[in-house]
Parts: sequence; C-alpha cells; structure tokens
Amino acid sequence: EAGQLKWYRLQDPVAGIWAPDQGKVVGTGWGQFAKVFHGANGVFYGVTYDGALKWYRYINDGGSSYHWHPNSGKVISSGGWGQYHHLIADSGAIYAVDKAGAMWWYRYTDPLNGNGSWANGGQRKQVGSGWNFAAIGNGRLGTIYAVTYSGLLKWYEHLDPTNGAASWDPAS
Repeated sequence: EAGQLKWYRLQDPVAGIWAPDQGKVVGTGWGQFAKVFHGANGVFYGVTYDGALKWYRYINDGGSSYHWHPNSGKVISSGGWGQYHHLIADSGAIYAVDKAGAMWWYRYTDPLNGNGSWANGGQRKQVGSGWNFAAIGNGRLGTIYAVTYSGLLKWYEHLDPTNGAASWDPAS
C-alpha cells in the first residue's frame, strides 16, 4: 500500500537467496516524503514536501524483532532540502546535488542516535560541480557512484567526507 516501507535483504547475492522475512512491512506513513535516502547502519532520511529533513534509524536485532530508534521522525533541518535533485548519505556525511549539478557537503554529527547538530555551523560546502547524472549512489564513506544518461557507470572518491574539503581521488 502507499506509504509503506518494506524490509528486504539479499542473504546470498551469488545464489539469489533472500532473507526469510523479506517483504515485511516495517513502517507506514512514508508517503509524507518527496524523497527518501539512506545512510549507514539503518539510518534513513526523509525530505518532506515542504523541504524539511527528518531522521530515522531502523533497528533489526538479527532475529524477528523490528523496531525504530526512539528519535525516529525527528526533524533535523527545517527546510531547503527540496531543492536537491540527488541526495546520498553515509556516516553523517550528506551529499546533495542541485539541479545545476553543484555537489554540496553537509555533516550531521550524530547519525546513529539523531541527537546531533550540523558540522560547519550547518553551512553547506561546495565540493564539486558537473554532477549532472541520471543517478548517483554511495558505497562506503566517501565513495560515490554516478550513472550518466547514456548508461555509463563512474566511480568517485571524496577524500574528506569528515570536514568537507573539496578534494577528490585523482583516479576519480
């Protein structure tokens, strides 16, 4: 149904075996968001239709228990997030790409508990330009994958996801 969040985990990617509880509804009300993106360790961020950013953390204890961190649903930024075409996150670093292709860095200081503040006084830092891609996604902290409109996959490594310096691996 609309607004449901379902849990899936590929248990064995080689054999194509899914975890036993895959497809289970673990949340409702997700239709309130214009965009949803994930961080690490079960962290999700939702951008509301009015541009606010909400923090969530899904916790699976490895058994049949599924629950959300008590701070889930907390507004961590009141507006402006709707301006971004792409959003990705990992370990507090949030990369936002605007419609002009500029990439901006933010860092939320407590991504695991939702009690943080924003590094750099909440001010974004521009860490790149020319990010006009069909899609972007992230691997481990600082690793960003981009897909061109012609279907080419590109790899990038941001060297300073902690402080937001605009430095990239030269092989990127």
